[in-house]
Amino acid sequence: LLDELVEKVGPHFYDRWDVSFDPSQRDAIEQSVRASFPSTLAGKTVVQVDERDGIRFVLESGHWSLIRFSGTEPLLRIYAEGESPAEVAALLGEARAMTGV
Repeated sequence: LLDELVEKVGPHFYDRWDVSFDPSQRDAIEQSVRASFPSTLAGKTVVQVDERDGIRFVLESGHWSLIRFSGTEPLLRIYAEGESPAEVAALLGEARAMTGV
């Protein structure tokens, strides 16, 4: 069944980084991210930015990266889904670089 799904939709890999920050930096972190919406991430074109629950960058491939603040603690959560572990790592790294932490 898994092989059939991979054949149909391609491989998908996912990871999340939790990054601690000083709560006094929250506004500066958010401003940093909002000031630098990229046109590409991990070498793929960003085709949509969704700001409903954090900031999600959707790529031309349908994969994505999301930056959001935890609602309960001073953590920045950075998520990514890509077609390989290397792409996920690149998405996470580039998203974190946008935050400045």
